[in-house]
Amino acid sequence: MRNFLAIIAAAMLICGCGGQWVTLKNGQSVSESEINKDKLYCQREAAVLFPYSAAINSSGGSSSSTSSTNCTKYGSSVDCTTYGGGYRAPTVTTADGNASNREKYYRSCLNALGHKLEFIPDVSDVTTSTNLLSTGSYCTTNSDCGSGEICMRPNHGGGECH
Repeated sequence: MRNFLAIIAAAMLICGCGGQWVTLKNGQSVSESEINKDKLYCQREAAVLFPYSAAINSSGGSSSSTSSTNCTKYGSSVDCTTYGGGYRAPTVTTADGNASNREKYYRSCLNALGHKLEFIPDVSDVTTSTNLLSTGSYCTTNSDCGSGEICMRPNHGGGECH
């Protein structure tokens, strides 16, 4: 997902389209503090429902060639020596078996709380803002909206055209 967003951002820079990515909650601009509070809540919920779970993978490991063992008895003790054969230990890796489930839950939690990442174009880069913005569009002043529309909540960090 991050690569996808990076590609879109790069394409917009190349084409000269300006603007910014913003996180809206229920369609409204919210403070960074509010966003962080919701992110922390969702991270905690995800960690409780999908805690770290070690998933151990083992691959490889083998013996090479035939081995032989010779034993010699000395009184009541026996001394054995093995010749040939080699052993290669398996490669063992551990990973978090719940990482994917935890990430999916985190994203669905933020979505359920009304968070949405949206690209807000820079209206000054567009020749006619009335063609770009319509009812429900992001605005900072009434001039950002279409004909006959007003910007609701422009003094609270941005609003919507209605």
